[in-house]
Amino acid sequence: MLNTERYLLALVMGFSFMTTAVVAQEEESDVEEVVVTGSRIATSEFSGAQPVVVLDQEVIARTAELTISDVLRELPINVAGSDYERSGSAAGGTSEISLRGLGSSRTLVLIDGKRVPGNPKTGGTIANLNLLPTAALERVEILADGASAVYGSDAIGGVINLITKKDYNGLTISATTSQPDLDGGEEESFSIVGGFSNDDSRVLWTYEHQQRDIIHMTDRSYTGGRAPTDGDLGTGFEISTYAWNYILQEDSKTHPHLKEGQMLPAAECPGDSRFVENGTIYTNGKSGAVGGLANDYACAFDYTKIMAENAGKNFDAFTLNYDKDIAGGMTYDYACAFDY
Repeated sequence: MLNTERYLLALVMGFSFMTTAVVAQEEESDVEEVVVTGSRIATSEFSGAQPVVVLDQEVIARTAELTISDVLRELPINVAGSDYERSGSAAGGTSEISLRGLGSSRTLVLIDGKRVPGNPKTGGTIANLNLLPTAALERVEILADGASAVYGSDAIGGVINLITKKDYNGLTISATTSQPDLDGGEEESFSIVGGFSNDDSRVLWTYEHQQRDIIHMTDRSYTGGRAPTDGDLGTGFEISTYAWNYILQEDSKTHPHLKEGQMLPAAECPGDSRFVENGTIYTNGKSGAVGGLANDYACAFDYTKIMAENAGKNFDAFTLNYDKDIAGGMTYDYACAFDY
């Protein structure tokens, strides 16, 4: 009888342990992992432990730059790969930025958390920072680290979030001008910002005019061509081994407009290897030829006299933003921008 009671007690305890284990296993199987990925997450700024740089209106104004692209280009996190308006650039009037040197196509640009469409001139892969006038900006948030897990492969280099003004009441008119010490590059800007808001709706409009004179390569000593002093292509030559034409050693006897020391442009150089005058191969002192050669360069063209280190800008932009709070925590947003 005693053995029977012990057996029953052991059986009950064992069944209890087994029941507990089964229940525990069933509870663990109900746990699920949920991963949410999105590009329109409503936040005041980037969240997390990643490095974030914030440029507010005061910081932007202190830079004295004409455009927001000029401001971003001066940041140390912008490395080789950004493009701007200049001669020889396939981007045309597009301005780009390359965070951490990974390329402009790997730097994502957002406006109020929404993706900016790519510029058609770059194949639709790179956003144009010239689209938004500086006057419309409240601040700029820069995620200086890869964010491909949230935004995709175009955010490997980082993310730039342009935050526009909100809850603005009043009218602000401003104008600026700047004059470099060297030739070229004079800048002027004029902007008007107006808006009003109430408890559930907000309206903001901006107009901005930006103008910058062209900076030719010859306006700066470090970009203009410089002739070698000894005729050697490797001496004192900074731009290209084909940047200069012939240097005249005396005045022309047949063409008075060609003077001693003058560079002969390509238009006056029909030959393909040596200077040709009236179809005759150039030789020193014959057929009324123009003196002698200062060097033995092939017939080339000094492109620095016509190319721009920084192209001129004449930019007008108008933006309109309207948003209204709707029942249920929803918001209706409307935004448009025109520039030319």
